[in-house]
Amino acid sequence: MTPDQTDTGAAANTRPLFTCFGYANLGLSLNPRVALFYQTTPDRFGFTPNPYGFGYRDLGLGTFLRSAPNPNL
Repeated sequence: MTPDQTDTGAAANTRPLFTCFGYANLGLSLNPRVALFYQTTPDRFGFTPNPYGFGYRDLGLGTFLRSAPNPNL
C-alpha cells in the first residue's frame, strides 16, 4: 500500500481473475511450421537460437522446476 491509501475493510471493486498462473503441458506433437526448428545457424552477432534443430524439446516449466532446489529436503 502507498501512504495515501487506507484499508477500509470494504470489498474490492474489481473483477476476479480466474487463473492459477500454472502450467499445463498439452502434449502437442512437433510442428514443422515453427520457425525455431530452422534457426540452427549463428546470426551476425554469433547467437544461435536453436542449435539442436528438430532435436530440441521444450520441457516447459518442468525444466525450471528440476533446476530449483527442493524445499522439502
